Amino acid sequence: MIPTILDYFDEETVRNQILPKTKEVYAQNGADVKIVLAVLACISRILNKMEKMVIVDEVLPVLFDVRLGDVNVLVRVLGGLGGQAQTS
Repeated sequence: MIPTILDYFDEETVRNQILPKTKEVYAQNGADVKIVLAVLACISRILNKMEKMVIVDEVLPVLFDVRLGDVNVLVRVLGGLGGQAQTS
């Protein structure tokens, strides 16, 4: 559903409304793995709508803060960076 809805939002809407709310959800629920996975999924979907400097200034600090102790979170982060993570 998000990719379909996301088509209707411009970069400014993503930067000023969606990203701040996503960061707020993460800040309030950073210990909940399911919510962290949802936040990472949202971020991966909105990256194409953001300028490089917004990603560097706003998104990377969130990614640096994510605890990679859970395998699912680690796989999501690695997969989001373009790699294909495999678990055995």
